[in-house]
Formats: sequence, C-alpha cells, structure tokens
Amino acid sequence: MQTSLSDAEPVTGIRAVGREGHILWLIVISGLFLNVTLHFGYTGRELWLSIFDVVLLLLLVRQIIQRGVEWNARMLWPIATVLVLVVTACAAYYFGETLELAGLLRETIKYIGFVVGVTTCGLLFRGGSFASPSIPTLIALGFISLVMWLSQAFFFVSPEKTSLTVNSYSNACLALSIFAMYLLRDRMTQSIWIGIALYQALVLIGCILVHATAMSMTTALVLMVTGTMAMAAGVHRPSIVRCTFALAVLAVAIGALMLWFAGGYDAFRSYDLGGGVAIRLALWQEAVRLVWENFPFGIGPGQFGELGYTEYNLSFSLNSDVLRWLGVDLSGPIFGALPMRFVHNTILAMLVDWGIVALLLMALLFTLIWRVIRMPPSAAAICYCLYLLPTLLLHDGLGFRAHYLILGLAIGSFLVPRKEVGDFSD
Repeated sequence: MQTSLSDAEPVTGIRAVGREGHILWLIVISGLFLNVTLHFGYTGRELWLSIFDVVLLLLLVRQIIQRGVEWNARMLWPIATVLVLVVTACAAYYFGETLELAGLLRETIKYIGFVVGVTTCGLLFRGGSFASPSIPTLIALGFISLVMWLSQAFFFVSPEKTSLTVNSYSNACLALSIFAMYLLRDRMTQSIWIGIALYQALVLIGCILVHATAMSMTTALVLMVTGTMAMAAGVHRPSIVRCTFALAVLAVAIGALMLWFAGGYDAFRSYDLGGGVAIRLALWQEAVRLVWENFPFGIGPGQFGELGYTEYNLSFSLNSDVLRWLGVDLSGPIFGALPMRFVHNTILAMLVDWGIVALLLMALLFTLIWRVIRMPPSAAAICYCLYLLPTLLLHDGLGFRAHYLILGLAIGSFLVPRKEVGDFSD
C-alpha cells in the first residue's frame, strides 16, 4: 500500500517474516546488556564498548550491501554534525592546554557514537532491516531483557561496574517498554496495554531491587500512565478480568511507591539519598561556573573528569543551609574521595565539554525528541517525557543505547524527504 509519510510519522519498515527477523531482534536487544571494557591512556581509564554499537554497524553494512542507501539532502545534517565534532576535538587537542588525550578520545567517541547510532537506527528502520516484530517476539524479548539485566546485577557484574546495572540497564528496560508502544501504535488493544504494563511492573520491581532510586520513581509514574490506558481501553468493551488485571498492575505501582517511602526507604539510606542530591547540585553548580568561564569553546571533550573533583570537596561547595535541609552531615564528607568524572546532566555536560558547538548537538537532540513526542500514541509521548527526566537531567544521557531505538524512529522519518512516497505497509 502506498502511503505518504508526514514528518512526525515513524518509519518501521516492512515486517520481517521468518526466523531471520526474530534472531536479528534477539541479537540487537541482547547487545544492550553486553559490554566490552577497553583501556585508554597511561592511567588505564576505561571505555565500555557496547555490543549494541557493533551490531548496529554490522547491520548497516549488511543493508548497504544488499539494498544500498538512498541519499538526499537531509542526510547532510548528521554527517555535518559528525564532521564538526571531529574538527572540534582535533582543534581542542592541538590548540588546547594540556588536554588529557584518553578523556578526549572517550568523549569524542561517545558523542560521535550517539549521532552515528541514532542515524543508523533510522536508516535500518527506513530500509526495512528493523521491522516491527510480532507480539510473541516482543514478549520473548521483554523476558530476555529482564533476565539479562537482573542476572548480571546479582551474579555476573563486578562491583566497579555496578553503575551499569543500576543506571544503564534499568534505563534500557524502561526505554524498551516505551519503544514497544511506538512499534505497536496501530495495534494497541487492551491486552497489549496490559502486557506492557505488566512488563513495566517487573521493571519497577527490578529497579527497587538494584536500588535505582530515580528509575524506580520514574518507572512507577510511567506504569501509572500505562495502567490507566489499559483500563481506559476497555471502557467501550469492558472485560472484568482485564480491568481487574489492569487495576492490579496499577496497585503494584502505587504499592511499590508506598513501600519505597515506608520500609524500602531504609535500603536506599545506605546510599545516602540526601547526599546524592547534594552531590548533583554541587556538580551542576560547578558546571555552570565552568560554562561561564570557558565560553565559547568549553574546557574540551572529556576534560571534566581530569579537574580533580571528588565527592569530598564537592560536599563543601554548597551552602550549609542547603546541606542541612538535605540532611547531610556537615561534620565530614558525604561519601568519601570518590572521583567525579561526569556532570550527571546531559545539557550541562555538552556545554562544559563542547562550548558553543553544544548548541548544534542540542538542536539535533531536541529536534528528534520533539518529533518523537509528536508521534502517536499520545500515552507513549507522556511516558517518553517522564523517561527523559532522569535520562537527560540526572545522567549524561547520550550513552543510553536503548534511547537510540526510540530516536531512530524519529530520524528515520526525517531522512525521508517530505514529498517522497514509500511502501511501509505490513
């Protein structure tokens, strides 16, 4: 069926039939939870190479060989962004003062990887390599994602990689549930809403188990939206069993929040919740100062981690009244001498590292985010906005690979010229 593509319409390709499509999605989703550690520089700084990135590049090469690439003027935007990043990094290295090469390489690779990764996802959606999977396949992928996340959290991941299971993998699972809403937007029955809500309930339990504070609260809010949609979908054709089940899922979300604020809060106290907020406030305060003092060129990609910030000295950079209000003990350090290598805020991290070039990066990022928000269904847009709060505001969020899949839907439609007509039927 020939259909015109609007700017806000995601491109999901032609549905793959047979074993190949199932295997492809299994490899892609599994890659989100597998990493290889690379070491940079004489200090041994680590870079975690995601298997997801490798899989994306291999799939893109395969698609180009089999089908080629339809070039158009809109392809120049991501290409120009990558070139600007490379030129800026080279200029920072040659003209900057005593820049640390390992950090420069790591952050430049991360930002280029984001642009290339999102664009690659868009090309794979547009070319049909990423096809909308069947419902049984999505159920299997959801189960696999949870097993890979929690098994690594409790059995396989070393202590120094705890942040992967707490932040990255919990983020990936929640992002996959929102991604499923967009993939199934034309098939959203009450049963599917209930299935997604059930998956999110399991993600919420996992977040609580691994002490992912921000993701626990975010997942609970997203689950409430999904549970509400599950109940609303049965208004015109009510089913007692389905509505009861939807209410049960909603009760899990509310119960989890109550558990967290009541008994579950004690588990989080071992991580000093108030201290964690204080650290981020101090980081953001220092980041704003660095942006102001080093504008318009920034301090250089990857150099924030070389400035010697630790939890100890950051704990005393805030006003004592703020620390007292957060319940932080003023008699000593909050956590200790743990080095702080990231700003933990995507926008501030861009501005600190890249200066005025960050405006180009932000234009690309927020354009894609706006296009995702405009895509149906509206409930998915609400869930996506909730997901963005911890992803962009509490972390350096460009490294969350599952987010590439969601943004890939938007850039896939963007890469199709406005007047182009294509066959994207099932």
